[in-house]
Amino acid sequence: MTLLIIMLLISLFALHAEIRVQYEPEYYLIFRKGNDVPTSSFSPTGFNQNRIVAHIGTITITATEGEPIIRPILEGFGTTNGFMFNGPLTGWGGGNHDTEFQIYGVTTTRRTPFGVWFESGNGGDAEFILESGTVNANPYVVELFFRGIQPSSLYILGENYVMVDGSLGAFNVKLKPSNSWNYFYVPVNNQEIPTDGSPPADPIPIPVGGSGVPIPTVPYGVDPPELIHLFTIIQDDPFPIHDAYGPSKQIRVGKAQITMQNAVQGGIYGVNITFSSNQGGPEFQLHLQGEPTYPFIPYELKFLGQKVNKGQAIAWSPLGIPFTSEDIFVTNISESIAEAAPSGYYSDTILVEITAIE
Repeated sequence: MTLLIIMLLISLFALHAEIRVQYEPEYYLIFRKGNDVPTSSFSPTGFNQNRIVAHIGTITITATEGEPIIRPILEGFGTTNGFMFNGPLTGWGGGNHDTEFQIYGVTTTRRTPFGVWFESGNGGDAEFILESGTVNANPYVVELFFRGIQPSSLYILGENYVMVDGSLGAFNVKLKPSNSWNYFYVPVNNQEIPTDGSPPADPIPIPVGGSGVPIPTVPYGVDPPELIHLFTIIQDDPFPIHDAYGPSKQIRVGKAQITMQNAVQGGIYGVNITFSSNQGGPEFQLHLQGEPTYPFIPYELKFLGQKVNKGQAIAWSPLGIPFTSEDIFVTNISESIAEAAPSGYYSDTILVEITAIE
């Protein structure tokens, strides 16, 4: 009898695991007129030009193997219903004023924008029911926005607006089973779901950087500045070749550093980095006096703890803000080849290419 109960519990857990949720916050918030705001899923969004709107983030619920998505609920933590932004207005006597915004949503099945209320009447946390029954869409996408209460004509294009009151907080997602009202949590961004059915210990922050991170200044109608990667290599001094004999020895020959300009705090950034050279053959080569026609000694490069294959990209992510640095090592030089080579200074020229990971 005990064995039967354990098997049933495992089976139920596996069914719930067939539903996954991904949340992608907007790294750079921009207020635009409602009919101009872009999102990753819907165009148009259903907002009109009479209010200004900023895209906050995208929730995507995906089911596999015919698992239904029933009565999805967003469970809020520390999220308020109202938000005040301060900035210059054309009316109200000019100057800076506080104006109110609310969270609105648009979904795959509800294309008319609607208010999303995470805060109860007494100021506590609350749940928001996205759909009252089975969702007729897979994947099911929810886009979240700030929407202004006041007319868009009050705001000044190109000016900045700062949140002075309100909190975006965090959230979990739960669904209803097809045969009961005992809701179950589904993992958002690979959350750990307790086996006893209790809420995850780490609700997903709505803003970039965490639920307690202040919202940055939000411009009206200004595109985000281009993200710029500045790449440098800081070279070390020449090294004795015996310090890199065999796979167990390695010597640092330099430090790769990427500095990012216009990155948003809390954003997740990465690059693909590729090391290559103009020398023939699959291996890297140290040439006597750096001349390609002179004798050479093969060697390996190591970066991010792994062997570098010439011409093959290595993912370098996440990157720190404003800069990240990592050591470059030489290793696995054949002692017998090196000892038989003519004496002198050996060198190689490495070509490095970086491309942003979108």
